[in-house]
Amino acid sequence: MLEDLRKNFMEEKFKMIIYGNKIDILNYKKIESIKDNEIVITSDNKRIYIKGKNLVIIKLVKDEVLIQGLIDRIDYGQI
Repeated sequence: MLEDLRKNFMEEKFKMIIYGNKIDILNYKKIESIKDNEIVITSDNKRIYIKGKNLVIIKLVKDEVLIQGLIDRIDYGQI
């Protein structure tokens, strides 16, 4: 049972959670670029393009980034 709890808390898969005007990205590899109208983030095998207006990073830790702003769209492609 303890091992199951540990796996849930220590999950290493890329995950993106969208709520309101925020995007929480977990287990990303690298932030490629930051502009007020586009933020580009790399995961294991994808590059994610977050496009909008007034985009800012409001939380940045080792494996999590929280982005806030007026999000118009999210695109992704293979690296």
